Amino acid sequence: MGLNGYRANNELGTKALRIANWVVRLIQRPSSLTRLVRLLISLRSSSLDDWAALLHNVSAVVDQEGALRELAQYVDGLWKIRRNLSNWGRAFLLMAMANTLRVRTNRCKVFRSILGAIGGLNSEVLSTLVKAHVHLKLTEAGPHCGVDPADRLGGLISKVEGMRGSVEISNESLMDFLRRLSTKALGTPLST
Repeated sequence: MGLNGYRANNELGTKALRIANWVVRLIQRPSSLTRLVRLLISLRSSSLDDWAALLHNVSAVVDQEGALRELAQYVDGLWKIRRNLSNWGRAFLLMAMANTLRVRTNRCKVFRSILGAIGGLNSEVLSTLVKAHVHLKLTEAGPHCGVDPADRLGGLISKVEGMRGSVEISNESLMDFLRRLSTKALGTPLST
């Protein structure tokens, strides 16, 4: 009942999602995290991007397969409306999808979908970060879908080394992504 005021006010709903993203790092029990996601799904329309960040943060710390399967359903729901996400929100969605790879029965199809969507990110650095995360999660998930993740990660490292000194960090999508990924932002309000 207390969420009604947040649902009616996008600004309050967005703030609640952002606070929840910080709280995720403090919650120790996966069942509490999935309950939090179930509770906050009604606020997702306040900020789909912050909802994507929440799904990523929760899927990054949940290790129980049942909880990950439940999260995969929320991730799949957001995937269907991914065109409504900003660039940094899509990056979090793709990383959340990668976090759920190990519980997917159609792992290789999901992996290929993620790789195809990475090309739509408008920041080379952001694309590279997401790609590295996806290949790391594929390595952890098991069968590698005809890809050598270690080789791909090595190639990504070389790519990042080649970018050194030539990358423009002022890209707003990258900065928004990094702000939401950072734990240092805990004490400071995030700009929209």
